[in-house]
Amino acid sequence: MVKIRKAVKEIKPYDPPTENRKGKLRLDFNENTLGPSPKVIKAIRNATAEDFSIYPEYNKAREKIAESVGLKKENIIVTNAGDEGIRNLMDCFVEEGKEVILAVPTFAMFRFYAELRGAKITKILFNKDLSFPEKEILNAIKPETNMIILCNPNNPTGTKIERKTIIKIIEKAEENNCLVLVDEAYYDVCKETVIDLVNKYSNLVVLRSFSKGAGLAGLRIAFLTSCKEIISVLLKSSSPYSVSSLSVIAVLAALKDKEYTEKYIEEVLKAREFTLKEFNKIQIKTFPTSANFFIARFGENASIIAKKLKEKNILVRDRSRYSLLEGCIRIGVGTQNQMKLFLAELKKILEEVEYEKSQN
Repeated sequence: MVKIRKAVKEIKPYDPPTENRKGKLRLDFNENTLGPSPKVIKAIRNATAEDFSIYPEYNKAREKIAESVGLKKENIIVTNAGDEGIRNLMDCFVEEGKEVILAVPTFAMFRFYAELRGAKITKILFNKDLSFPEKEILNAIKPETNMIILCNPNNPTGTKIERKTIIKIIEKAEENNCLVLVDEAYYDVCKETVIDLVNKYSNLVVLRSFSKGAGLAGLRIAFLTSCKEIISVLLKSSSPYSVSSLSVIAVLAALKDKEYTEKYIEEVLKAREFTLKEFNKIQIKTFPTSANFFIARFGENASIIAKKLKEKNILVRDRSRYSLLEGCIRIGVGTQNQMKLFLAELKKILEEVEYEKSQN
């Protein structure tokens, strides 16, 4: 048999529940629950035969994305979702056996691609209240560290990392010739950013996605932004055609209708406030969140509650196996009407579970 790399043989697979989700209330992957702007749908429907047959071109998308975040084209690389960006960074800047620092629990693909690269992963737990472990992260940075990854706000906890904290980490990392990746996939909700600092700090890379607020998860398109020197390295090592022409068409249309995304996020924020108040009324603990999802602690009933919600075509994620999240479910936030439906079913299930326990 052909030899498989040790890192590949030993890697833990990431196996999310990605099938049979259409037509259900999707509160499990933090997607836009309504879909993209009608202008995006129209632009894709208007695609020509040539749009399908020609290899994709990215310069216009890079220019328009750069314009939307106050940067220049040379600061932008378009990627096939955030995953490609993360993997490309690992391939370019992480040496096998060198250290990658993660604050955990966090997005599983950071660990996945670091392991695939053969990196040494240093995991630093969030605090028990799920606040960010600033002191511990700063103390962990050393010359052997190749990369630090910060997810802001963090998935799955919803924790916001303050800008001043991120700057401290960037500056300590800079002293140690270490790259800092800040994943801002949920920027549309959180509005905390360091994207304006990519030309000030040569070791900073920011990831943004069109999967969440813009509702383009199915088209798999994101971008990395950094100083032009890092972007030129990433462009050199990337596939020249990894993002489809239809994805580019969709993003250009979405950028022309940012008002749609803003209105959707405004609705989500109202729904989040309403939902968290309802959780407080029924005395289920939740944790502070700056994202379009939150963590709720259901204790020993978490898995059965998630299962029963699924039977009602409402999808959430049981995160009980994650560090610090025993008995916890991550719940995405949709519109107010969607969350009212969710809450109505949840309350019925809670009563059902309590009744079943009383009969045992």
